[in-house]
Amino acid sequence: MKRKLNQISHICFCMLLLTFTGCKKLIEIDLPIDKFTSEKVYSTTRSSVLVLNGIYTELSKSASFAGGNSLSHLGSGLADELELPDRSSIYTNSYNSLDLPGFDSTWDNYYRFIIYRVNSFIDGVSPSSGIPEEDKAILLGEAKFIRALCYFDLVNLWGDVPLITGTDFKMNSVAPRSPQAAVYDQIIQDLIGAQTGLKDNFLGVDLVTTTMERVRPNKAAATALLARVYLYNEEWAKAEAEATKVINQKAHYDIVPLLGVFLKNSKETIWALQPVSNSTGANTQLGRMYVNPYNNPPFDKASLSPFLLSEFETNDRRKVEWISSVTDFSGNIYAIPYKYKAGVDDPDLKEYTVVLRLSEQYLIRAEARAKLGNLDGAKSDINVVRTRAGLLSTTASSDEQVLSAIAHERYVELFTEFGHRWFDLKRTGKINERMEQVMSSKGGVWQSYKALLPIAFFEMQGNPSLKQTPGY
Repeated sequence: MKRKLNQISHICFCMLLLTFTGCKKLIEIDLPIDKFTSEKVYSTTRSSVLVLNGIYTELSKSASFAGGNSLSHLGSGLADELELPDRSSIYTNSYNSLDLPGFDSTWDNYYRFIIYRVNSFIDGVSPSSGIPEEDKAILLGEAKFIRALCYFDLVNLWGDVPLITGTDFKMNSVAPRSPQAAVYDQIIQDLIGAQTGLKDNFLGVDLVTTTMERVRPNKAAATALLARVYLYNEEWAKAEAEATKVINQKAHYDIVPLLGVFLKNSKETIWALQPVSNSTGANTQLGRMYVNPYNNPPFDKASLSPFLLSEFETNDRRKVEWISSVTDFSGNIYAIPYKYKAGVDDPDLKEYTVVLRLSEQYLIRAEARAKLGNLDGAKSDINVVRTRAGLLSTTASSDEQVLSAIAHERYVELFTEFGHRWFDLKRTGKINERMEQVMSSKGGVWQSYKALLPIAFFEMQGNPSLKQTPGY
């Protein structure tokens, strides 16, 4: 009974949330709010889509994807991409202490507001007799994709994490940390399941109509994330194969000019989150607005670090078109990321927050090819990204040089996007060497255990099976 009541209350919350939050293009569905039962909600495709859209809305508004506590912001601060002008607060050594309210909210949002709801959705849709099997496959594919994305971030931030795939409150409340390998197995299982159910086209809310909107994950989104997972697991052949599947879909995906990359529905976009209206009527900007020029002067805002700025080659157009600057009252100039140009009051939604894009797939395939000994193929993929940036082809020739060139391109191409740099430093074994330099510059001292985050004290109080990350 408790499980059913929890599920129903979750459904009610999603529906009420959608009633007040806008995101009209994505939702456009009405449902009488007096029919709040699990059986009714999951009795049709139309009503089930509404619940799933509530999960997307929560993703768009959640601290993990929005504002100063987003993974883009905090992850870049952990690494060598951002710093505070006065070298204070979370950007010094204390960033890697137990005082991490931003990442506390990431854990909380993923588990309580996303993963639980996805699990409840899967439990509700799977047995439904009113949803056509083809629609059911799409709905479950989208849900599994979301769950895989959440667990990918969690396992790369914390290492071993609780692996929760059901809605039993008693079991969930005492779930211990599962080994990273088991979490990755679940991620892969979910993404392969998502590939099976999802379609190649971008679908509207009826799951039939083809649309230009790229805000519902399709088969390519699941494939792109799977390529990333295989890369992280060092399954090079599989990473190359999955990335190639996406790259070869030229009708849907292509490299576009730098200023067009982050415009809504650009051909570079594989999957994006659409901003939604908050209580003030402004659009949430999903972790990209924390250092844009209208936040001027940036007394408490992060600016790009000298480490990142020094990586850009002469004539790299990314330094011109994806970076801007602000000046404080004392005349100090700070470089800031400027991949997104629109502000929080953008009424026309010119930009969506791009979560998966094509350039990453070229760099995934380049690294996989290099590891497999195909240096010419790897350099060809590197050069796709370099050419768009206005640079000449790479001069790398040896295995080591090619891998170094790929790491460089990932740094300057994916900077301040969803923790890529922080994750790259860890998975390639470069984190200790790099962070010793970075933390010294920021006024702190690096210790290797800080590569993984601590679990908040209140989380361990609520779940006695949770054990603190070693070192904290």
